[in-house]
Amino acid sequence: MVYEIENHDSLKAAVDEICVFLSSRAVAEERIFDCKLVMYELLANSLEHSGGRAWLQVALEQGKIHITVRAERTYCP
Repeated sequence: MVYEIENHDSLKAAVDEICVFLSSRAVAEERIFDCKLVMYELLANSLEHSGGRAWLQVALEQGKIHITVRAERTYCP
């Protein structure tokens, strides 16, 4: 699943949809909470500091959750 994130509303919608997906795959609530925290932190930072869009990709493979965030622009603090 790949989501384009343009603002905090699209961030929330994408994260909520991913959490529903993970729950439907019998992922433990504690792991879903951890993933939600990671996704919000990475994407909020990307939106705030890169000044553009971001893309979120989540995959569930062999019991492992892979989260990838890519920003439209590179930001170096």
